[in-house]
Amino acid sequence: MNFIKPYPSFLLLLLFQFIILNEILAQTPIVPLATDCNSWLNIKAPGGGVRIGDLDIPGNHLTVEAMITRTALPLDTTSHGQGDIVSKQSDPNDANYLLRADRAEITTTNGYFRTAPVCKFESNKTYHIAMVYNGNTLKFYRNGFLLSEVPCSGNMITNNWITTIGEYAWQPGYYGTALIGYINEVRIWDVARTQDELRTYLNNPLPSPTTQTGLKAYYQFDDLQNKQGNASWNGSIVGDAAINATNPLCSFVQDSCTVICDEKIDFGFRQSLCNPSLVSFITDNVGIEKVRWDFGTAGISDSFTPTIDFGNTLQNIPIRLTSTFSDGCLAQVEKSILIGSGDGSPLQLLDTTVCKGVELKFTAPESISYCWNSSTGSTGLGLREQTIIADASQQIFINRIELGDNLIVNGDFQSGNELFSSDYLFSPTGGVPGNYTIGNNPKAWDGQINCDLPAPASGMMLVNGEMITGTTIWKYTKTISTGTDYIFGFSISNLKTGNPRIHVYINGAKIDQVEFGNGALCTWQEYQLFWNSGSSDQIEIKLVTGLLPTGSNVFALDNIMLSEYNLFSEYIHVNVDEAPFINAISDVEICSGQKKLLSVETDAPASIQWYPDTNISNSNSLTPEVSPGVTTTYYVSTESAPGCKVIDSVQVSVKPIPEFTLSESEIDLCEGMETTIRATGGTTYEWYNAADFISDNAVLSLDGTESGIFKVIIKDELCNISDTLTSIVTIKPLPQISIEKSNDIDCKQTVATLEVIGAARLEWLPESSIIETGINYIRVAPGGSTMYYVKAFDTNGCYVTDSTLVNFSAINGGEDIKMPNAFSPNGDNKNECYGASNLDFLSGYQLVIWNRWGQQVYNSQKPGECWNGTLKGIRQPAGTYVYQLKGSSACGIVNKKGTIELIR
Repeated sequence: MNFIKPYPSFLLLLLFQFIILNEILAQTPIVPLATDCNSWLNIKAPGGGVRIGDLDIPGNHLTVEAMITRTALPLDTTSHGQGDIVSKQSDPNDANYLLRADRAEITTTNGYFRTAPVCKFESNKTYHIAMVYNGNTLKFYRNGFLLSEVPCSGNMITNNWITTIGEYAWQPGYYGTALIGYINEVRIWDVARTQDELRTYLNNPLPSPTTQTGLKAYYQFDDLQNKQGNASWNGSIVGDAAINATNPLCSFVQDSCTVICDEKIDFGFRQSLCNPSLVSFITDNVGIEKVRWDFGTAGISDSFTPTIDFGNTLQNIPIRLTSTFSDGCLAQVEKSILIGSGDGSPLQLLDTTVCKGVELKFTAPESISYCWNSSTGSTGLGLREQTIIADASQQIFINRIELGDNLIVNGDFQSGNELFSSDYLFSPTGGVPGNYTIGNNPKAWDGQINCDLPAPASGMMLVNGEMITGTTIWKYTKTISTGTDYIFGFSISNLKTGNPRIHVYINGAKIDQVEFGNGALCTWQEYQLFWNSGSSDQIEIKLVTGLLPTGSNVFALDNIMLSEYNLFSEYIHVNVDEAPFINAISDVEICSGQKKLLSVETDAPASIQWYPDTNISNSNSLTPEVSPGVTTTYYVSTESAPGCKVIDSVQVSVKPIPEFTLSESEIDLCEGMETTIRATGGTTYEWYNAADFISDNAVLSLDGTESGIFKVIIKDELCNISDTLTSIVTIKPLPQISIEKSNDIDCKQTVATLEVIGAARLEWLPESSIIETGINYIRVAPGGSTMYYVKAFDTNGCYVTDSTLVNFSAINGGEDIKMPNAFSPNGDNKNECYGASNLDFLSGYQLVIWNRWGQQVYNSQKPGECWNGTLKGIRQPAGTYVYQLKGSSACGIVNKKGTIELIR
């Protein structure tokens, strides 16, 4: 790595000093205007002026000029400028053109445009003012100098308002915007006049106005005539105004606006650590209308926070900042800063040559921040150490910032409440806004703090800035070197809900305003700002409380520092040596006891090495022979002259001697039934039935139609062995059966018997209505017509299936039940008992008998029982009795009633 001595500090920073703005022109002698001092329009009060008609200027080119002398301020100078000179508008929506004493305004098809207000002009002094629109820019000139411009495009909006000189076109006197004083040499053009053209007749009458190209109206107020010649635009007096007035103040000085503010301005900057030529600038924007940055050859910027790329060359850049305040005054500061980075010294960084794929670890000299870059594109920000994988030759770059001594004494508050000042009240209690303390326990200072802040070893400044805006938190003054770059920084932590706002002042100029916290409590955040001292040999730094819209402003400060610094760029060359080419054969398989010839291709054969070196013929050969007893991975390596080793490998899988098997050696197979025979252990299979080849699959499928001796030849091609195995297949015939059915069923006959002839064992479906099962039969009681299926097995286990249908008929229901009409329980063993037989098919059976007086003499729920003519053992008299038979059958509900005769 090539290193050069460190450059002196290079970065740029904020403040620079006051200079006169713009160009400082040599003033010309005071001379009377060539224009007659006795032919002016004199406006004496608001509402006065001259109205010249509806003079629209369409398109995108316009010039309006006038000579003016103000003798008194307009009534309204807040939002309407320093007085209306030529007006054709009512509001920003329809401004065809509006020339005011300090700015220009128009409305186009692309919107409303207004030049920024410029520095105030003096009363009792004569000026030439002009507005010019060229289709791209709206410009405002004073005394021939371009003071303000704004990008502008589109065609101008026209309206029906009467163009008015010296007052508001919509309603003169309404807003009090009249120019109180004198006006002359009013010129309205539909062309865009150049600056040189404006200056040619700045204080002289136009020659030959009737032939001037683009001139629409021209007024010298010896009368109200349009000197351009178009009488349509002759004027008329309105309000308190007069023509042919003598202007006692018509002497003219052609000077530019050189009002210099008493305000202090300065700027800071932040340099991209990873790209030191990329610099972002910062300056205050409160009360400032606009800024102009002049970066020399790097260009111009009007942004408050521009970011500029100055290129890779280390160079001194003169930077000029011009700020225009809202009252029009200007302030300027200029400094030269060194852009780029200096080279550091090698220290731990060394050029190196490594093998491809090696992990490298680099350590930079101790600094406060780091940025690593590689020519291959990898980056690492913020780390002192960087690790890379060397996959290609490259340069590793490190940019780092190295600090000098901290110029702020007690910036870590180790000495307590000393060596700085604050407008806050030092107090051990933190609950009151405007207090601060020095300590390391925020919760002890303010019991409402609910988070734990990692405490520093020494202390920190704890601040309650709630509702305290613009108050100096911390101030420090120090003698410094002129023309020197510094870094200012501090650590800050938010302690309550809300994001603290801090304004940074250096030497009385506000440079930055920052909001911290992002809602995270008790988390340290770091702030850094670069600044150049310019001509200052002393620095006063102030941290001031900003206004919070909501939430608290309670925070901790620590590690405040101000230091000179150097930004170094260093690099190291990493040369990557390509490893040799190597390519071993693919993985192989051998049978146990076999040998195998390995091979490798390489462009470095002299350093070939195989390992392990067991069961190998020559470990340095390109084609060694191996005979491992178990599966082994052989590694082969070679290396280049610088020592870059490369490795490949071959796995030699060792296959045991195979064992050939059949799943079945004998099979008894029922006719028509399918099965398989599986052969294992080989790589190829050949099946034969007798001499006929039938399959080359490991699994043979049989369909139960052919008996025989089936042979398979099994081979293992790797081990070069084979064997022949056989399986004897015998086909058994199926049983021959028949099914006999006893009967179908009805409402009364609810049971049927099914018998199978010719089977040794039966399996019936459905099982739900089977009420009895025998060896060769079943009795069934289905609730309706039902198909019964049987699987009938013989003694060999072979089976066939068959089925039969048991039909159901809705006959023999309740209406078909016959009940006796008499019985004679007289001991002759004839008709001794009353009931009905064969009623087992009824479910819910019940027979009830009553005598003629309605007394129940019998009640039975068992179909096989009958009444013997007694009640509680007492013989009942002869006569007529009533019965009721109830129940349900397959055909429905049974409810039969009738009478019976008991005969004695």
